Amino acid sequence: MFEASYYEKYPNSPTNVLIRELIAARKRGVDVKVILEKRKDRDRTQENNLKTGRLLSEGGVEVKYDPVGVTTHTKLLIVDGEIGIVGSTNWTYSALEKNHEVSVLIRSPEVGRNLHDYFQRVWKTCVN
Repeated sequence: MFEASYYEKYPNSPTNVLIRELIAARKRGVDVKVILEKRKDRDRTQENNLKTGRLLSEGGVEVKYDPVGVTTHTKLLIVDGEIGIVGSTNWTYSALEKNHEVSVLIRSPEVGRNLHDYFQRVWKTCVN
């Protein structure tokens, strides 16, 4: 995910709900891993991702960051190895409430395997 934001002032914002659902899934025993963008400079994306990463980690979710100098612009979810959600949507207020975004849900074990393999390749390049 390029940017994932948790908004303390807006507890019921769509991104907060999604982030809490990832933590809840992990607490149910689901294997949840998240890769977030990490920037060289301390910009909004960096600050939001570090904050969200800490929150997810505290909830038991495995979080890694891409290497500085590599941009992880992918917005990807893989569910049960056979559902892939791929799109342009960051987990931010603007992306979920204001922007024109598109995401596609693909239900296919073959596509799910390919997306999982892609995720694993990226995961291996990331740092804590």
